[in-house]
Amino acid sequence: MQLWKEWHARIPKDPQSVIDQALQLLETKTLPEQQQGEVYFLIALAYRYLSKMAQCLNYAYQAEQVFQHVECSEGLAKTYNLIGVVYFYNGFYEKALKQFFQAKDIAKANDYMMTLCRIENNIGEVYRETEDFLYAKQHYQQALDHAEHLNELFFQAIILENLGQLHMIEDRLEKAYDYFIQSYQILIHEDDFSALADIENKLGSVFWRQGNTKKADYFYQQAYRRLSAGGNQLYLTEVILNLSDLVSDYESSYEELLLEAERIAAGMNAHQQLKKVYKRLSEYYERNKEFEAALNYFKHYHKVEQVIEASVVRGKLELLRVELLQGTDHESLARLNEQLTYEIDHQKLLYRQLKKSNEQLSEEIYTDELTKILNRKGLFHALPKFTKELHLFLLLDVDYFKKYNDVHGHVKGDEALKLASAAMQLVIDQQAHTGIVSRMGGEEFLCIVSVTEPQQANNILYQLKQEIEKIGLYYTLTPSTQSKLTISGGGLVTSRNVHEHFEYLYHQADQLLYDAKLQGRNRYIVDNDFPTSTDK
Repeated sequence: MQLWKEWHARIPKDPQSVIDQALQLLETKTLPEQQQGEVYFLIALAYRYLSKMAQCLNYAYQAEQVFQHVECSEGLAKTYNLIGVVYFYNGFYEKALKQFFQAKDIAKANDYMMTLCRIENNIGEVYRETEDFLYAKQHYQQALDHAEHLNELFFQAIILENLGQLHMIEDRLEKAYDYFIQSYQILIHEDDFSALADIENKLGSVFWRQGNTKKADYFYQQAYRRLSAGGNQLYLTEVILNLSDLVSDYESSYEELLLEAERIAAGMNAHQQLKKVYKRLSEYYERNKEFEAALNYFKHYHKVEQVIEASVVRGKLELLRVELLQGTDHESLARLNEQLTYEIDHQKLLYRQLKKSNEQLSEEIYTDELTKILNRKGLFHALPKFTKELHLFLLLDVDYFKKYNDVHGHVKGDEALKLASAAMQLVIDQQAHTGIVSRMGGEEFLCIVSVTEPQQANNILYQLKQEIEKIGLYYTLTPSTQSKLTISGGGLVTSRNVHEHFEYLYHQADQLLYDAKLQGRNRYIVDNDFPTSTDK
């Protein structure tokens, strides 16, 4: 029918209106049975474009039942192919292949060449995703042969792009370029700017990996201009991320590009893209020592990771529920129950692995790589736990550390920092129930300790001096003088809220540390800081 053709053409741009009209038509109950199957199939296809996979599968199964009953082989071939697509996008690869090969047998036996072209390409996608690249190439090539035989230029371009992507994965960049440029030469004459921009983006990636930044920039910019004018926004975020790779040394434009990508991806709830953007923003702010912003984006990264995982679980369970509703015999129901049990157990295992991974990542993000004590990010994460009245806020610095490095080299210097930080951590652990030691950078450390009275702070200072001396590291200060490695400190015993007044306390401690250095080093200067209640 002409109506089916009109709906099919409208589905990519307005799938919901097609669904609404098709459901209204079904309610009239005036359609012949085979046409009902066609309507069910179009509804399923429209839900596929809306990424509502459970609804897509439900209507695809209804279409299958009708096509089975009326013995419509063409309808069965395209329906099995669509069901395979649903399973593929939800990670059920074995089920997807079963559906695709069932569709292929029907299409091949009846010379449904266009359907066969789509099926072969989809099989290639499954094998590529499962990293069985030899089979992927074989099925992509068969799909390409069918598209060339049918003179379907757009499908040729899509399959050529898939072959190019496959060779990119294998790092065969010259071969990838050959396929991408063939696809590009077709698409510049087609009326699909998003597809053209996508292939330009991939050409840019080839040149980027080859080190040709000029050509990479040209193709990325071409793709950016096309998509900014109203193309596929998901593609646009990928292009922006690639453009950011061309910005050297984390210049301001790098941040601007990532924030633009974040805005677009967030507007679409494109979680996979947001995950990439958040990771880069966290790394950017950390390199620029904006630790609060870095930590914030790191948290966003893990939250969206959990959203993606939950979405995958939900999608799989929804498909299994559809299958259960479609099941009629006890054997099928038993298999589905077994599959459901497996999925639940598998997701529990993934959750435990994710929880463990998050714990390890949290430890890594908050820990200084060299000394294994807290880094600046870990310090700021720990500050809110200091709620007692009194704290020792102590800034420490290894004396003449540059000289020590010059005499013994950086390897020995690193060892000295490890020993010094371990000594500090030991004292704090022994002397206080609540205390932290963090490396602020270089040879500078910060200790924050909850104390019950000012005298306790004096005990901590004494123990620090003793433990540092026990290390027993020496270096040559002058040609005739051997000097022991020492530490100077400046700090406050304060009743202020450390979290809220951190900048003030740090500034005061830094000045006192400077005074200790001026007075000859190897000493601590600690003042009392007991402001009125209005200053706290």
